[in-house]
Amino acid sequence: MKLFFILLTFFLKAPLYAQTVEVYWTEEFKKEVHFYCPLGSSWCEEVCKDQSFCEFKEGLCKNCIGTGLKMNYLLSELGKTINNSQKIFSKTELKEFLLSGNFSTLAYRDVFNVIDGFDSLRVLRKFESLCPEGSFNQIIFLELTPLTRDVKKALLVYCEFPEEGLFYHLSQDPVVEVYEKNYP
Repeated sequence: MKLFFILLTFFLKAPLYAQTVEVYWTEEFKKEVHFYCPLGSSWCEEVCKDQSFCEFKEGLCKNCIGTGLKMNYLLSELGKTINNSQKIFSKTELKEFLLSGNFSTLAYRDVFNVIDGFDSLRVLRKFESLCPEGSFNQIIFLELTPLTRDVKKALLVYCEFPEEGLFYHLSQDPVVEVYEKNYP
């Protein structure tokens, strides 16, 4: 019976057909992004040397939580001036971005969202508007500046479908970014 539950848990956590991305908070209150790769996919093997699982630890994100101007803008403009560009992020781009460690994730039920009500339908609709119809798991990846760890911009959105998970570039109009200061 114990073996049955172990196998059932494995199959529920590692889908056979679609890539799945999930965000976890550890016991130390740190975020991790978990990728579950489908059978036959080489992406997890290339990046994490594992055939079905890949893990990325999110570093510190300064000003991700709170009511600061940048996060207020990002959360209020989702689906308005921040939209899906319909351009798919390549696996090479994604690999380089994740390995850089200069990112943070934002999901509709994230604790970083202190602007809107937690688990509200309005917030869910904003996240759903960033993906094509039929997606059921949307995660925004924020690009962070390397030194200060401030939010630079909302770079991409993960949209999960029954058959596959896709990463789309996000477009912003007007473009509002934070740039590193270069000191002599």
